[in-house]
Amino acid sequence: MSGAKPPAPRASVDPTPLRLLEPQATDVNSDGERFVVVSFDFDFDSGRPADVYDTFTGRRTSLPAGCGLTGIVEQTTTLTAGRALLLCDEPSQYVVYDLASESVLAALPLVVEVDGTRYDDPRYETLGRRWVRASVGCPGFVSCATLYYDFTTGEARVLRYAEHRELRSRREFYDLDAPGLPLRRVCRGSIAYDEYVRHYRPPWYVGGGGLRRCRDGRLLVAFSKLDHVTADLTAVGLAWGTTVQNLSRRPSPFVNYYAPARRRLWRWKLPRRGERAAYGTAVVTRCELFALTSLSFEERGGEPTAFRVHRARMPGPRDARCQR
Repeated sequence: MSGAKPPAPRASVDPTPLRLLEPQATDVNSDGERFVVVSFDFDFDSGRPADVYDTFTGRRTSLPAGCGLTGIVEQTTTLTAGRALLLCDEPSQYVVYDLASESVLAALPLVVEVDGTRYDDPRYETLGRRWVRASVGCPGFVSCATLYYDFTTGEARVLRYAEHRELRSRREFYDLDAPGLPLRRVCRGSIAYDEYVRHYRPPWYVGGGGLRRCRDGRLLVAFSKLDHVTADLTAVGLAWGTTVQNLSRRPSPFVNYYAPARRRLWRWKLPRRGERAAYGTAVVTRCELFALTSLSFEERGGEPTAFRVHRARMPGPRDARCQR
């Protein structure tokens, strides 16, 4: 991996207006292309349904009442290609939901049998264009295997923990987007070696102190290792902010967006809330950036429990699909 430090990209501060969208929310997620989901209640079966923003058309809709993004494990992918992985109550059910048509594409099975073995209550965590990845338990174990389920055909496969660990050692994982579930290899040095973050697409990855190019490991833009938690890597580029863990040091008052193809860095200064230290993160689509800013804390120095959500148009040449 190349250790040469790249020239610092020229940063444009506040390139487009950062406008308040929601005064209080709990989370924001993007499919990296078109849709953003803003959630309002961690216990989604009793609160306001999450809002869905179509940044191509400017249309706002809501997720079905009693349903919310799963978000079980940090860095899982619950929005992909205009589809969402939802957990709904009454009755408890995982579904793949199409955000454009506002319809359920598939209800995911709560009991799966593979090669004569029955797996109850899969915990679906990561969504691809075709396959869903889930953790499943075995007798005497809380979780000992990984289930792959093709929601377009009903095909199911199971990978034991030891087999999954072997794949990780070879930096390989299954492609949830493709028919047949082919193996792919991630970039050397990337943080996660599995489907939680699909590093082989686009051709750069988060690791080694910033964003690096896959083919040679060249550092494109640097940021704190702790800020990897907030890094949102998409085909558009990379957005990141300041993590809760980083509040032990003086936090950056900015959220950032870097476009590798253009080698440009943009930064938005976060609105402050009284004397509170600025905290924020961001997600992007091809049309807009959505930023979360800390609003309230459990206690002094504790983790935020609610956020303000701001939005801004993406800087630079306008994508023709962005009609808003």
